[in-house]
Amino acid sequence: SLGLEGDLPEDFWNMKTRMFAMSGMPSTFTGSLRPNMGMCDYLDFRFYAYWNPGMTGDIGHLKDCTKLEQVLEIFDTAMYGNAWDVALNLPSVQLVYELSLSSYSGLIPSTTVADSDVERWATWCEQKSELHFVVQQEVNGPLPAGLAACSDKFSYFDVSESNITENFPMNFSNNTVLGSQAIILSNNAFTGQIPEVPPHTTAIGLSGNRWSGDLPASWQQAESLTVLDLSNCQMEGEVPSLTPYIEEVDLSNNRFSGLLPDSWKEAISLETIDLSKNDFTGPVIPWGWQGSDFYSGMSNSLVEVYLDPPSWPLRSITLSDNPMGVSVGFMLGLLAMYSLTEIFLANCSLMGFVSNRDLTPNVPLASGGTSTAGGVHLSKLRTLDISNNPAISSFGYTEAAGDPENCWMSVWDSKLPELSELSFSDCTGLQSLPNKVYTLSTLHLEGATNLQLPEVLTDPEVCNERFGTADPLCDDGKQEACLYLSPIYTSSSGNRECGQLVVEVEAGTHPSVQVDPSSFAPETLCRCKAGYEWEEKGYSCSECPADSYATSAMTECAKCPDNATTGSIAASTSLDACSCFAGFFLSNGICEKCPEGTYSSLEGAHSIDACISCQGGKVTDGKGSNSVEACICPAGLTEEVNGNCVKCAQGRYKTWLGNEECLACPILHGVVQLTTLNTESIKESECVCPAGTYVALGDDSCSACLEGMTCAVPNTTEAALSSSGGYAYPMAASGYMTRTEEPMTVYKCWTTSWCPGGPPGTCSHGRDANAVGCGSCPEGTFMRTNGDCTECDNRLVAVYISIAIAGGIIALSALAFIVNKKTATETKSMTNVLIVAALTLTAVQSM
Repeated sequence: SLGLEGDLPEDFWNMKTRMFAMSGMPSTFTGSLRPNMGMCDYLDFRFYAYWNPGMTGDIGHLKDCTKLEQVLEIFDTAMYGNAWDVALNLPSVQLVYELSLSSYSGLIPSTTVADSDVERWATWCEQKSELHFVVQQEVNGPLPAGLAACSDKFSYFDVSESNITENFPMNFSNNTVLGSQAIILSNNAFTGQIPEVPPHTTAIGLSGNRWSGDLPASWQQAESLTVLDLSNCQMEGEVPSLTPYIEEVDLSNNRFSGLLPDSWKEAISLETIDLSKNDFTGPVIPWGWQGSDFYSGMSNSLVEVYLDPPSWPLRSITLSDNPMGVSVGFMLGLLAMYSLTEIFLANCSLMGFVSNRDLTPNVPLASGGTSTAGGVHLSKLRTLDISNNPAISSFGYTEAAGDPENCWMSVWDSKLPELSELSFSDCTGLQSLPNKVYTLSTLHLEGATNLQLPEVLTDPEVCNERFGTADPLCDDGKQEACLYLSPIYTSSSGNRECGQLVVEVEAGTHPSVQVDPSSFAPETLCRCKAGYEWEEKGYSCSECPADSYATSAMTECAKCPDNATTGSIAASTSLDACSCFAGFFLSNGICEKCPEGTYSSLEGAHSIDACISCQGGKVTDGKGSNSVEACICPAGLTEEVNGNCVKCAQGRYKTWLGNEECLACPILHGVVQLTTLNTESIKESECVCPAGTYVALGDDSCSACLEGMTCAVPNTTEAALSSSGGYAYPMAASGYMTRTEEPMTVYKCWTTSWCPGGPPGTCSHGRDANAVGCGSCPEGTFMRTNGDCTECDNRLVAVYISIAIAGGIIALSALAFIVNKKTATETKSMTNVLIVAALTLTAVQSM
């Protein structure tokens, strides 16, 4: 036990040693047997190799070790080969052959030629005096007949788990060296007669074979052989007899039928019987029938003669999985003859109900009637399993209907005082149980889907109010157990998880009740796992489809909020699985759009912080933008090379959101290039006539501004004079004026000082705005020498009149002079005279 790793050195198997021992190596040790091992020339004592799971090689290489005399033990390794062949070729080994728990396989040598078989194995046996023999190998064939010569030589014989076929050739009845528990033949395929045993045998392994017939005569002498295990042996027909000394018998998983033979009645020490998984019909036990069983169709003639039951000290009987087809009351009444602690009658096609009379043996009296004398009742019974008998209708009532009026709970404590575990699993016909049944330590009700169960409370404190009150299902009982749900969901089945149904007894104990949750409304005990919902029909849960979810607290799936998805994933377990689309964020269970001017490319955002503001003056076309590409320039702006937005220049406009260039205003009638009043224009209608032009009334063209007028800004219109359109209207230029009543008629003024220009009726120095060219002062004023108009003084009126008359005379004189001049005088000179006269008169007025 050195903890070696890897293979052995090349010359390892050539060492000179009389004994070899290697055990307890790790699986990383891969030492292997090799051919032509020099060690075999010296090995004459013992060879041990066990608990070396990585050790390998063909065990056949040991056939050269012919000097080995005492022990050959190789087990729990990875070696392979034919162990029987090695044993046969090492006849000098006297004490132990133990070759097991490895990968041995192959037919046993010398089993095909009968003569050589007998001769060779007989010779092998003759060399032995007392042999411990354990060989486990996948044989797939018989034992050699020659081994019969070793019948008295084996002290231990174990060939279990070897798939050996045909009859067992040895007779151990006269073997005096065989250990009391040294015959182990289980899990093979032996056929024929059950082997003989020596008188001192206490146990023998026979299960898992194909025996037939009755027990051999030698068994009657084996007073210490108390256990008979013929389970899983494919035996059929009548049940084999028993010896008087058998205490435990297991005949399960065969095909036995009929009734137990009389020899069983003599097995006065019998404590345990297992006859499960056979073909028994009827009650199996022929003794103690107390009456006809109407459910099984038994006639009175079969039960008129009462047979006294055996005096077995029986503690446990298992009859499950047999098509018995009798009433459960009949069977329990029959078994009430024994002091049983365990009864297993699952899946036996039992029917009917269990009354209190069925729990007491009723022995017929010669004088008539019955007596319970000599019966032990079922007062020792702790476990009763009558599960999977769909035709059982009730338990705890004297009639099948389970009416509260015929309940017998008042005698429970005397009839079943020790009962602690009761199973009605899959008893689909069971309809009613008294409340007291729920006080048992363990109660199985799985699959009892038609059972009327007590109310399951949600508040354990209410239990105290229920204890001691009348049982609604039993007039003869009180409520001693209270059921409530412990909302700790631990058990899991399929796509649902169930809480624990807690049973509280008045005394404060908590029995275990195992129920099928489908016996209740779906939400009473169970809930669907997160990601699932209750199906519309049935009691199972189906997964939430994509774009929905369900927590464990929900009974149905909820759709993801609008604008959210789980992708292709189904069975989502929370709202968090619903990812808001890019451009949205989760807020109070709703996917809100990112505000205008922001975007988010993140799916599943849980905050508005995920929405990023557009940069460079850009905006978005509404809410819920999902990428930076959604950030664009608004109307009236265009994108620069650096990605920022700038205003459309004057004379250009952009009506839409986008990064495209602004459009130039059109050329009106192919003549005038329109412009805009300002930059950042957002529509074509903002394109107007340019400065220097105006739009006349009733015209849609841009006309050149009139002489003596100014059109200083774009969108100058005649209509603006009446405030009916346009941004500005044409105004008089400096040195010109227009009158209010005819604003588009221009008058040139004598001097620019009188006419500064501007809106209609604009004159300076207080001059009369209605006078042509601002040429006069308003009435009641006079013009001074500087041209200003001043309010008149009344004392000077006469002087002004005189001066005016004088001026008139002068003017007339000048006129006469002009008339009398030569005809050749030009008209122009006359005009000049008149102008001088007028100026003179004006000068007088201004004094």
